[in-house]
Amino acid sequence: MRRYLEISLVFSISLLIRLLIFFPGHIPTGDVAQYATFVREISLNGGGIPSTNTLYMPGSDYIYPPLLFLGAYYIGDFAGLFGPLGPDFYINTLFIMAAVFSALCSAYIYHKVRRDGESTRNFISAFIVSAFSIDLYTLTWGGYPYIFAQFLLVLLLFQLDGRGSNSKRWIIISSVLAVLIAFSHDLTYFLMIWLLIVITAYDLYRRKFQVVYRMMIIIAAGLIAGIIWWLPRVSFVISALFLTQGSAIGPIVPINNIFPIILAEVPFSIPLVFIAIFVARAFFRKELAIKADPFTLSFVACFIGLVFLPFDETVVARIALYAIFLIMIVLLRAMYQFDFTGSAVSSRVGRGLRKKWKIVSVLIVLLFLLLPVQYLNEQQSIHYYSSGSFQYDPGLVHWAETHMAGKVVVAPSIGEYISAVSGAKVIIYSGYFVGTVEMELRNAGAGIILMSGSNSSLTNVTDYQVSFIIVPNYMVNTTVDGKYYVSFSPAYYEFVERFSYYTVYQTKV
Repeated sequence: MRRYLEISLVFSISLLIRLLIFFPGHIPTGDVAQYATFVREISLNGGGIPSTNTLYMPGSDYIYPPLLFLGAYYIGDFAGLFGPLGPDFYINTLFIMAAVFSALCSAYIYHKVRRDGESTRNFISAFIVSAFSIDLYTLTWGGYPYIFAQFLLVLLLFQLDGRGSNSKRWIIISSVLAVLIAFSHDLTYFLMIWLLIVITAYDLYRRKFQVVYRMMIIIAAGLIAGIIWWLPRVSFVISALFLTQGSAIGPIVPINNIFPIILAEVPFSIPLVFIAIFVARAFFRKELAIKADPFTLSFVACFIGLVFLPFDETVVARIALYAIFLIMIVLLRAMYQFDFTGSAVSSRVGRGLRKKWKIVSVLIVLLFLLLPVQYLNEQQSIHYYSSGSFQYDPGLVHWAETHMAGKVVVAPSIGEYISAVSGAKVIIYSGYFVGTVEMELRNAGAGIILMSGSNSSLTNVTDYQVSFIIVPNYMVNTTVDGKYYVSFSPAYYEFVERFSYYTVYQTKV
């Protein structure tokens, strides 16, 4: 009974912490509005997955694995029975879903690592999974499918602890988890396949052929699911592989790079460093043997991220998030395998107990002292993903609800919120996009902004039936990149409204 009470408490505290990140006055930031638009796309398609986007980058391929979005759609479908949905319903629903899955993941990890009669270690484990799990950072930039798929990946890796089992039930559950991950998040899926291959190779090295056979079934299930999703989109994959940044025109504001992500990861790693010191000490004193379990093997396998360093720093930083999450579980599990608090009786029991309890006390005090650092770190991350090229403007979004519905709008990242809350068809011109069609649309939008009076831009306005153009205030009547002067001739564009951060023009072409 006490076990389940503790697990429920860890879930409740974890969920409360995650909800409080955005309270008061914050809105979900980063990618969440784009995801909410995908849910609206599914809604417009009667619950089916569209082949092309009709709102976000209209005409571009729909390529994002949809499982979380389908869940949000069906929640909205049910909620709609009790009254009309608000314009930001899907944004808030996705945030709550992500917070719940994040808290569930923390509670499940605690359930798997805790031990009866180990109150001190259980307390430390609960503290770390509730307040120092790296998915707290992921939540701040709207990595909701990432969080959901990571939860499924944790379930799968704990399942693989029992891969020596002959149970058909074990094979079915593991295969289902692999399939669900394939339809949840692209990077988690590709990483999962790699992790399964590494674990299988290790079992092959140990000549565990029956285990290898069972692992091959799980890999096959994951690969088949991946083929079902990605084969119809193979043209997008090919175009994404060969698309270069040089394909874009105008200013490119990187959505991310490795440095802010790595810096944001540091506070989550500090408590793990201290536990790693305990673990390393026990290992060298031969009090602990590091096991090659699925989490240890997966952590090592994450170093494949370094291969991407010359090509895509963002992928490296994202895989680092998985690595930190995995090493957290490795260290928490190892912490229970040796004399951590001095409970063992020895000839120097008095001095030994005092020394070890001092160290443990320092760790616990450190965790409490780092709590405000964690909060400030998360608030800074929220600020980063709601400012600059992500700058949110509530006045504009509320205005768009009634004035832009059904219209084609050229906009920077704020356009994701506009399409999510109003159903406008939005061409995003800031940042960098993959896929030929997305890049063509981005370039058309950027051209309209940077060369508004040119024949090509006026042609794009007509061809894409653009009704509204949104420009950051700092760009209006200024030179961008020392090359483009951003201005809008009254002959072709009509000034509509100036909001806190953005100016809106209506086309007259």
